[in-house]
Amino acid sequence: MFATPRTETEGVADGRASISVPDGALGGPGAAHSARIAVPGGNGAAGVLLPEGALEGPGAAHAARIDVTRALYYIVEAVAAGTAELMDFHSDDYVSGDVTAYLGGGHWDLQEAEAEIAVAAGTASILVVSASVAPTPGTFVYTLRRDGADTGLTVTLTGSETEKAITTNVSYTQLQKMSLKLVRSGSAPKAKHGAALKFTPS
Repeated sequence: MFATPRTETEGVADGRASISVPDGALGGPGAAHSARIAVPGGNGAAGVLLPEGALEGPGAAHAARIDVTRALYYIVEAVAAGTAELMDFHSDDYVSGDVTAYLGGGHWDLQEAEAEIAVAAGTASILVVSASVAPTPGTFVYTLRRDGADTGLTVTLTGSETEKAITTNVSYTQLQKMSLKLVRSGSAPKAKHGAALKFTPS
């Protein structure tokens, strides 16, 4: 599952904020260390600091991990500032079979009505998804839903991927229903799933 981030103060005059990713989040030899994204206060320029050895292996995998870490940082930063809410979707139990499931707060269901929630007016924008195992030889497709219809906020895990992030704005009006649909196909293995969504009330 994706690493749960934390915000902290570096203890320096510029008060920069940082996010620390727990050991193992990067995989490979660098897993014995932690990776950190730091955003210096005021100038909005982000830098990524990775431990020695963390960049061994396919470059595409590292780019995906950095994207996920950066996306989690932006979500946590907005929640900490009180400008956004964190919407949590995850399954404590394994989802198996080539099925369409709907993720809720700790459970999943084949019926959307059992997992959807009514939300305030606002905008969903950043979605980070994670699976406990890679979907190969199949796929995991996650799609944010609005009143029972798919939106443009969708993420697909394929091959050896276990996490990914995407940014697309999806607006909701007062009391519209929100859910996260998971489509498993191609004999993907059973897995536990999690997702974090940034939601900014109007």
